[in-house]
Amino acid sequence: MTKVAIKNENITSFGGIYIIFFVVFQTSPLVWVGDFMSMQEPRILENPHING
Repeated sequence: MTKVAIKNENITSFGGIYIIFFVVFQTSPLVWVGDFMSMQEPRILENPHING
């Protein structure tokens, strides 16, 4: 737990990025899911094409 506290102080600069990431994830969770599905969709769609 002490390491987390020390790291927290070291990541003060990253705090802003963390907040932005959290806000984006909470505000637009569908965007992340869509991006993940969009990345997996072409792979799954291309898999049967290569096999066929």
